[in-house]
Amino acid sequence: MKQTLLSTAVLAALAMVPPAAPRHDRPHIEPLMQLRPVGEGADTYELLIYGDIGESWWSESVSAKSVAEQLNALDDSVATINVRINSYGGSVADGLAIYNALRRHKATKAVTIDGVAMSSASLIAMAGDTVSMPPTSILMIHAPWGGCYGNAKEMRQYADVLDTFSDSMADAYVQKSGKARADILSLLKDGEDHYYTGEEAVAEGFADAVSSDDAGNDEPDENARAYAHELLARISARGAPAKYAGMVVTAAMRGAPRSARAAPGPQAVEQRLTVTVDASGVSEAIASAIANQNPPATPAATPPADAGSNTPGASTMTEEEKKAAAKAVLAADRARREAIRNQFTPFLARADLDQAALARLQRECEDDVDTTVEAAGAKLLAMLGKDTTPSGGHQVGDGLTHDETVSYRQGAINAVLHRADPAAHPMDEQAAQFRGMDLMDMARDSVERAGRRTRGMSKREIAVLALQSTSDFPGILENVITRTLRAGYESAARTFVPFSRRAVLPDFKQVSRAQLGGAPNLKRVLEGAEYEYGSIGDGAEKYAVQKYGRMVHITWEAIVNDDMDALSRIPQAFGASAADLESDIVYAILTGNPNMADGKALFHADHGNLGTATKLAAALDADAALDPIAEARKKMLLQKGIEGRYISVRPRYLLVPPSLEKAALQITGTNFQPSRAADTNVFGSSLVPISEPRLEDASSTAYFLAAEPNTVDTIEYAYLEGNEGVFTETSNGFEVDGLKVKCRHVFGAKAIDWRGLFKNAGA
Repeated sequence: MKQTLLSTAVLAALAMVPPAAPRHDRPHIEPLMQLRPVGEGADTYELLIYGDIGESWWSESVSAKSVAEQLNALDDSVATINVRINSYGGSVADGLAIYNALRRHKATKAVTIDGVAMSSASLIAMAGDTVSMPPTSILMIHAPWGGCYGNAKEMRQYADVLDTFSDSMADAYVQKSGKARADILSLLKDGEDHYYTGEEAVAEGFADAVSSDDAGNDEPDENARAYAHELLARISARGAPAKYAGMVVTAAMRGAPRSARAAPGPQAVEQRLTVTVDASGVSEAIASAIANQNPPATPAATPPADAGSNTPGASTMTEEEKKAAAKAVLAADRARREAIRNQFTPFLARADLDQAALARLQRECEDDVDTTVEAAGAKLLAMLGKDTTPSGGHQVGDGLTHDETVSYRQGAINAVLHRADPAAHPMDEQAAQFRGMDLMDMARDSVERAGRRTRGMSKREIAVLALQSTSDFPGILENVITRTLRAGYESAARTFVPFSRRAVLPDFKQVSRAQLGGAPNLKRVLEGAEYEYGSIGDGAEKYAVQKYGRMVHITWEAIVNDDMDALSRIPQAFGASAADLESDIVYAILTGNPNMADGKALFHADHGNLGTATKLAAALDADAALDPIAEARKKMLLQKGIEGRYISVRPRYLLVPPSLEKAALQITGTNFQPSRAADTNVFGSSLVPISEPRLEDASSTAYFLAAEPNTVDTIEYAYLEGNEGVFTETSNGFEVDGLKVKCRHVFGAKAIDWRGLFKNAGA
């Protein structure tokens, strides 16, 4: 039958699952989709999404229909859904449907990526209010893909269909990460597979935390091994980097569903997945690795891999299949070795470590095929900590005391800040020891202070060593960057603060704010009678804080070139940018006029907070037909609270664009001299003018009035608890010769009550 655009769209819905082998040759992977209560409480459920997404040829998958039906069956008492994912991905359409079904449910979604969340499974993970990833888990994002046949026009149409799916998927990643839509679309349309470890996903905003591994998943069963084996074949065929290939297999082995271990018997032997390989062309180590992939049900149940016979009931393999299995094991071992090397690499330049012993341990871990990546990491950690002696915390090492280290760092920090801004940071006694030293001199001094000789090293070698070693230099740079960033943030003008109320939220979940609108009326209580209850709120406005951020690198070139801008002006600009972001969000509420919880716009005739369109200067003209300030005061004073009682709201702030600043200053100024008594400015002392350029973009004639936020709610802005203001995080980058600096800002704002705000469109 001829392919049509409709049929290609259907194919695209299944485009994220690579073609599968025939069933009898395909490793049996039992999919798992369960929605079950957690413990005895009925308010928390667990949703397991394991296996391919979407209807498959044999219905061995997790379909959107099955997920949506079970989610819809939950009652309103369910407050939390813990979503656990271990999936290579699958249908884009089913992935989008599952994502939207989760987003629609009002419960809090806590997603944990047990093993891998790849392709459309990563899309589903973005539905989480929180996303946690163990260190050995993997997230992968890429473009939807598939195939079709037909003429050139139909194939171009098929490409357009795939792009449409990318556009639909992008919103989920944008909303979770806070990244620009263009950046997300580049991930979904560049044709590359983008892998992220837990730490990398958190840094990019796709996850919120790196959680601990599940210690209960340390004994993978044959399903887990089959799943890991197929995953390795799939990602190797797509050219996955070796760094991630090993981690993907580890994640799949750790995250795959576990089956109960029954006593071995004939039936258990028949169900085992056995690979028999002619070992004549394969080393003894590889044969051992193959045997390790297929542990015997009992010590005597499986003959040696090169015995030339099959276990009763096992699959009979062709020569080509044997070669493919050997290649897969070789690829797995290469990936394991690469992952182990990646763990050891950051410590190879450490002057305080025994490099010979470190290299010896690395070789042992790589050569022992039974040593997993996790086991190698544990051995490395044990080696790093074996010479650590607990103390009272005063001694640091190399004969240096804690006080000396603090004094050294503080002096260096002050010296760098003095060079950047002498007026704001005068040279003190601690900084004097660094007088005349540039960044390169400080890097050399820090390295030598840590016990490493720099004689004979190039400037580049010294700079890289200072940035990646245990010297004081990274801490000095981090402190300088943080202080200049905070200074830039605090110095930037935020004109919304006086008329808004500040709050702190405990997490990223939506919060409800009741409109107080005045306290309830007090009623007479007769002798012996009961007190009556009154209502304290008549509506609920909901909002949540969002995470924003960017990342830059302080490179070794910046150190060699003594680039002070990289340490002072760039972070200071980051800080000012964070403050500007807050103003953008708050003033967008006034100019955008969003809907409130009652379904009506913030400034609406039914809310009694819209004035008759009149130019602001009319307030200074006694002959004008209407005084707009007098009208605004009257309408605000006539606002009623929840029990129909006047709440006496008075305007305190006059918010204007720069075009109206002169009129605003005249209206609120006490120095205005009227030419006649009728022109006397009666409102001047009661209003505070605020001129804000962001209002100009929306209208050069509109102006606003706001009440004191302590009298009635106006706009509430909030930070995440423990993250008030802008912050930086730094890490030593192995991929980049330098220091990675991440600027993070968590902020949100919402209009809570219309009664304290008033707008006049002007004329």
